[in-house]
Amino acid sequence: MGVSWQQAVDYCAWKTDRLNESILISAGFLDFEPFQINEDNFNTEAYLAGQYYGMTNEEKLEKTFGEPRMTEWRDQYLLPAFRLPTEYEWELAYQHLSGQQEAKPIDLGIIIKMDRYYLNRWTPFNIIDNEMCAFDENSFFKRALREIELNTQSRGKDVAQGAPKFFGMDNNVSEWVLDLYDPEKNISTDGLLDIYKSIGQEKVEITNEEAQEMPKNFMGKMDYIIIGEDNKGEPIKVKVNYLFELNDDNTISVKEPSAKERIYRGGSWLEKKYTGNKRGFLRSGSCAVNLGFRCVMAKVK
Repeated sequence: MGVSWQQAVDYCAWKTDRLNESILISAGFLDFEPFQINEDNFNTEAYLAGQYYGMTNEEKLEKTFGEPRMTEWRDQYLLPAFRLPTEYEWELAYQHLSGQQEAKPIDLGIIIKMDRYYLNRWTPFNIIDNEMCAFDENSFFKRALREIELNTQSRGKDVAQGAPKFFGMDNNVSEWVLDLYDPEKNISTDGLLDIYKSIGQEKVEITNEEAQEMPKNFMGKMDYIIIGEDNKGEPIKVKVNYLFELNDDNTISVKEPSAKERIYRGGSWLEKKYTGNKRGFLRSGSCAVNLGFRCVMAKVK
């Protein structure tokens, strides 16, 4: 709670890197490195580009892959970026969880075959195949009232608590989604790549060889992130616009966050009369005590 859209996006990036770093450490490919400073720090894209070495266990890598090389995307160890859900994903999850079975997934082919998602309440579940939507005999109305009663407090609560069917999507906190606010549109059913493009993060085509030659920025990061994979198992990369930049005198300046509004969804504990149908917008640098977020990740093979 109390974070801006930009801070939520930055957290997703941090969470992605810590998860992938822990995967490599657990596999024995990396040893824990507590002294990562300046541009020499683990992040997923720099590692895959061969631009972060850290405390690599070369013997374990060669034993696993049969040759002296770093872990690659095709090895199926590393995961794509956590991100905010699109508004359509949020709405789809909410309608499935609330029992409104008339909600129909659109053709997600434009979203690079990302037809399944983790909606992260710290436990993954499938929001399209409906694996965790075993609805009881109570009516939707009664369950909604119980959710409001359990979640309407003076603060938000962990989404794993409260009524089990909603996962905190009613009267907990309002939640940021990825989309730009457009007063002429309702819920956008644009593909994920189109939504990324609308926020200035176009898809980029960069080969592994090109990535190895690309300079990292002063934070040790590449100028793109991996958001999923295509139907051939190749990583899908989109451009990243960082708010921090290094000046000529080695001082760091912070760019002004975009003035364009982002959408948030769902009623919060502060607004008893609203439920998941609420839809609002704020500038990307704004925050509120009753406004939070959740992460999603494209499911890969």
